[in-house]
Amino acid sequence: MNMTIKFPVISVRKSRAYSIYRIAFVSIAITFLVLFATIVDDNNIIGKSFLAFIVGFVAIQFLFKKISSTNGFIEINKNEITHYVGSNTTPYKTKEIEEICLVYEGFEGRVRSLSGLLRDSGNRNILKFKCNGQVIHYNIHLKYEYFGLLRQVLNDFKAAGQPILVINSNGKRIKI
Repeated sequence: MNMTIKFPVISVRKSRAYSIYRIAFVSIAITFLVLFATIVDDNNIIGKSFLAFIVGFVAIQFLFKKISSTNGFIEINKNEITHYVGSNTTPYKTKEIEEICLVYEGFEGRVRSLSGLLRDSGNRNILKFKCNGQVIHYNIHLKYEYFGLLRQVLNDFKAAGQPILVINSNGKRIKI
């Protein structure tokens, strides 16, 4: 069966506000640590303030979102991988591809914590492959409804004798 699946190719960047937030967090944390080490505090006001600061900054962090924008689409089937950007098309024949690696970090909406508060955005998945000696990689947005189709396409590649590697961001081999 020749299955074709289409993913959005994205670029993810952090907002300027998030960068300022991180600089402020590090600066204030260092200030508290210096105060804690140099000032004698019988009522432990510095320690309590530092704890409140940490809790407050962690809570604020959830308000920041990474900004992603779509840079075309990638279409995958067992015969080729094609990248579409506007009217430009870049096809890569699977016969010319030496190795395929998927860095899998979850699909949109997947629960990341037991409490259910943290969910994946689906934006941290990377499809890498080597074609004609050149390493090509695309950040792809993965949704739950495409997950089973992606598994089928990867199985088609394996059946065609194509080496497939699926890893997480730490480099550990995983099975999807």
